[in-house]
Amino acid sequence: MLAHARTPCVLIADVDPTNCRVFETKLARNNQFHVISVTSGHEAIQAALRNNFDVILWDLRHSDALLPRLQALCPYAVVLLMTTDDRFRLPEEWHLLEIVDTLVKPFSLDTMVEKIHLALARGPVLEKKAFHFEPVRVGQSLTLQWDNEECTTRVLECCQDTFLVVAGARVHAPEQLPEGQRITVQFNGEDALYHFRSRMVRAYSAPLTRWELQKPAAIQRRQRRRYPRFPMRVPVQIRVPAEGSTPVSAPLILSEALPVWEGETANIGLGGCAIVCSSALPAGTNVLFQCASGDRTLIQGRGRILRSDPLPVSDAPQYLLAIQFDALSPGTRRALRGLLHRQEGGPENR
Repeated sequence: MLAHARTPCVLIADVDPTNCRVFETKLARNNQFHVISVTSGHEAIQAALRNNFDVILWDLRHSDALLPRLQALCPYAVVLLMTTDDRFRLPEEWHLLEIVDTLVKPFSLDTMVEKIHLALARGPVLEKKAFHFEPVRVGQSLTLQWDNEECTTRVLECCQDTFLVVAGARVHAPEQLPEGQRITVQFNGEDALYHFRSRMVRAYSAPLTRWELQKPAAIQRRQRRRYPRFPMRVPVQIRVPAEGSTPVSAPLILSEALPVWEGETANIGLGGCAIVCSSALPAGTNVLFQCASGDRTLIQGRGRILRSDPLPVSDAPQYLLAIQFDALSPGTRRALRGLLHRQEGGPENR
């Protein structure tokens, strides 16, 4: 679980003023949450300009077009929808947002609090979600790379030849990005990772900091993911072997003498996993890993660190490590297939 460095900030956007008062009273009790409630979509946008929310409770009676912009203004917020329709289906353009659950009215206040805590336990966006192939859409998550810098942000607005993204301090980003700077923009498609070249057009500081970037002239496929990933929270241990001591063909032995890093998986597939850990490991580092539940080892093998990204919404350093599997024993592969088969029909696999 990721701990927040401050009291989590919750936005309640319900068209019914009575609901707003009741929800706010429950959530603000004992100062467990800082709560702001509004009854219109316009008020929600204005509130998000003044506050960087951690959780958004969104009444589906508000305009569908406003939620992607609200998510862009609060890039790391998790969204819970409120509806009276237990058969509600997400609009296609909402699948790129960080919607984690739906509250069907009438619901108990304790259920609301429990689901908010579960949503916060997931932390910020751990993996960019796939969406229908279109490189620039409001609310969409993009990774910007230039020189030795990198940040993950969201699209705030689309223009004819340019688009605007949220800059620091709402996202973990350098304070300055000079005009004219060449940038590589990366995003997740349905079947691959894509990237395109862009250029910093200008920066704005009010009403919040944002960057205007050039739309792409061409888009390239960077990497095709062979195996799908599924959300899964499993304790994991990582060890870094001595250089040259564990070739891929050698039997896997997790020596207790090796330094150990402990964390938890965020997602996992047959080709690799993402791990939340308190330490960063350089890209290219060879690692031994072991996932366990109680006294039972679920999977173990060898892998390689592809990247380490800081997670800013915590009171202690937290990193998301992307690991590519290099060697799995036949028994481990069978066990992993079984885990993923059971997970495939689970509630988190949307």
